[in-house]
Amino acid sequence: MYKQQHPLSSLNSFLPAESVDRIIAYIQYYRIHLVITKERHSILGNFRYNPQTLEFRITINGNLNHYEFLLTFLHELAHLLTYIHHPLTHLTHGKEWQSTYKELLVKFMDIFPHDIQTALQSSLKKPAATAHAETNLLRVVQKYDVANNPNSSTIEQLNMGDQFITYNGVAYQIIEKKRKRFICKKVGTKKLFSFSPITKVERYK
Repeated sequence: MYKQQHPLSSLNSFLPAESVDRIIAYIQYYRIHLVITKERHSILGNFRYNPQTLEFRITINGNLNHYEFLLTFLHELAHLLTYIHHPLTHLTHGKEWQSTYKELLVKFMDIFPHDIQTALQSSLKKPAATAHAETNLLRVVQKYDVANNPNSSTIEQLNMGDQFITYNGVAYQIIEKKRKRFICKKVGTKKLFSFSPITKVERYK
């Protein structure tokens, strides 16, 4: 359902089963307007407060696997709780948000499989502002994606010199790896671009 409040009865389709009742309790207590959106490539979710309607609104991409969806919800819920308890003093991803997010992760740690729990230990030290910034964590979480496309891959799974297509249909070729990024040339041009190793792409046929 796009840009509409999602029926709570449908959350089993998006969350690990063991977490559904606990998440619903938060949604109902804080009267959260939860919106499931189409895939957005720049963000996984966001939080907004409307002072005119006094409404808390959380939006999350509907294409995420269950564990990634839960992590994204907890990330945005931490923004909501930080706004309530520190409305005038907090920075967007400052110490108040970090503390709140860590508390939520600890409360829901038992929901995640062991490999994700291990990867989350870094988040408990200092949570990143976005999931995309936590490469190791996202790499582990993405292992739980359901691969419907046999050509789907991440850049780090390809070989040097391979070509791939991004979500917007543009073709690139892997040129070299520099530290934690891959340098790729846009096919048909001399333009170079930097990509995260866990960027989802399609192998170029």
